[in-house]
Amino acid sequence: MDHISNLVSRENYQPSSLSSRPLDVTRTPNADATRRLSDRLINRIWEKMSAIYGHRWVSAYGVHVDESGQLSGAAETWSQGLAGLSREQLQHGFDALLKARLEWPPTLPEFLDLCSAGADVPDLAAAVRMLANAASREGSLVDRYRHPLVLAVAREVDMHALRTASTDRAFRIVGPVYKRMVADGWPEWPEHAHERPKALAYQRPVNLDAARAGIAGMRSALGGALA
Repeated sequence: MDHISNLVSRENYQPSSLSSRPLDVTRTPNADATRRLSDRLINRIWEKMSAIYGHRWVSAYGVHVDESGQLSGAAETWSQGLAGLSREQLQHGFDALLKARLEWPPTLPEFLDLCSAGADVPDLAAAVRMLANAASREGSLVDRYRHPLVLAVAREVDMHALRTASTDRAFRIVGPVYKRMVADGWPEWPEHAHERPKALAYQRPVNLDAARAGIAGMRSALGGALA
């Protein structure tokens, strides 16, 4: 059985200083319903796309709400398709869109690719590798966990169980927490994240013979005083 220890030292992910503000995601009352972005965020996306492509965007995808104020079919599809992306990934997608100078508006899969390409958020496999290596690293929290998302996951899972788990079980332990945090956001690095732990002060070894002699002297003095 493949063990998580086989993942130790098999990653080279670099530390990140990315903000980890959560994406504005709403969940419908039905637990089985598909997650989607908030109407406000979809409105902002439609505004930015319209500002970039003008009538070509509206011609391709229409307005984002109908006469009754409900999301259009296209907007609902984009809302569901983009759910789970962080604000940084969405901004990366728009930055990449402008740099690419695409003449026509992107399709949803094309925009997802632009958001994901080069985005500095570890995927699930990378997060599991970072967690597997965290215990063997020295230094600050940033040195050990490499990304605030990974530290946040570590604080919610049983790290002892993870270090002794098979690779398959490690993914089952980390997967649900990782997916929830990618959808809802995770805390930024704490203020002390870059601080290295202080070394323990050097303590001189105890001289047992001197200690015994001292105790014997105290007993002798006390005995003379009581006589």
